[in-house]
Amino acid sequence: MVRTLAEASENEGLFWKGRVMLDWIWDLMQQRRIDELEGVSDRARESARTAEARLAELERAVESLTLVTMAMGEILAEKGLASSQELEHRARVIDVPDGTLDGRAAPSPRACPRCGRTIAGGRAQRMYFGVVMHEGERS
Repeated sequence: MVRTLAEASENEGLFWKGRVMLDWIWDLMQQRRIDELEGVSDRARESARTAEARLAELERAVESLTLVTMAMGEILAEKGLASSQELEHRARVIDVPDGTLDGRAAPSPRACPRCGRTIAGGRAQRMYFGVVMHEGERS
């Protein structure tokens, strides 16, 4: 089988020369696609590294906050200012307004002053209009 244009003799005709040219074009297109996908892969790899670094940072912050919270609870209990039961009760009281007793302090949903639709707690933007909420509009 003919592999290059140079190897295609005059006797083999245009068919083989055309076939070699098509193979060359196909290889060129495939290589271009491979290069594009390598770029996509590189970007995904970098995004994963960034996410892993952010996750590690957040885990350290949670561990630090847990330690400080435990220390504060112990100090309050030692000074007789609040028992662990009182702290647990207060945590539940603070947790309930978001509508779910899940051990998380999520901001409460609020009504959009423009249309009245509910805006998820913690969002600074109206989902429907994309308008940034001003501090005075948060309730």
